[in-house]
Amino acid sequence: MPKKITSKTSAVAVVSEQPEEVVIAAPVMEQLEVIIEKKQNDSESEVETDKEEVNAVDALVTELTENIATMKELSLRSQQDLKKLIREIQLERKKAEKGGKKKEKKPRNGSTGLDNDVRVSTSDFRQFVEKQYQLVKDADDKQILTELKYDSDGSLIISRKKAHQFVNAYVKLHKLKYEDNGRRIRMDKTLQKLFPDYAEKKEKGVVVKEENFFFTSVMGAISAHLEKKE
Repeated sequence: MPKKITSKTSAVAVVSEQPEEVVIAAPVMEQLEVIIEKKQNDSESEVETDKEEVNAVDALVTELTENIATMKELSLRSQQDLKKLIREIQLERKKAEKGGKKKEKKPRNGSTGLDNDVRVSTSDFRQFVEKQYQLVKDADDKQILTELKYDSDGSLIISRKKAHQFVNAYVKLHKLKYEDNGRRIRMDKTLQKLFPDYAEKKEKGVVVKEENFFFTSVMGAISAHLEKKE
């Protein structure tokens, strides 16, 4: 049976032996949900803000690193340019101390010993030149010798340079260059007669000396056919 409690105001209150359930009105629940959701959003915003700040710091560090590298490179280049400038100034100073004048080279008269005409001393080389001079041409298809020269006693004269060019052009005209060795000359009967020291030699049909004639041998070989200039 429930107990009766009498107040001073004569009001009667009934107290249950079981605790009553707390009932929260609907508007209060909605306010609580809004507050919780706001807290969650604030936390997420803080996380995003932290990420943005970290990314900004990383970007700043990268930019500073690149700037430092650029400054180092510019500094190194400046040092190199400075050293180069110092060397140039030192050279100019030395020139100024010496008068600033370079030694003048003696002008050449356009002629060397190879350009001087000399007598052809052998009949073999004379006949070779006289027979071939209209046929033998240079790389531009021009005659090596446009005309023959003779001295007062009728001796054929030619410069060592022209004689050298003449033999080389003869080799090319008659295709006497070895295909497997462009520096070596295959001697025909004419060259064998002119330069026997370089030709092949046989004794009783056996080769006792092999042919050994090269383009580098021509200058020495023609000397035997030309008089020495005193």
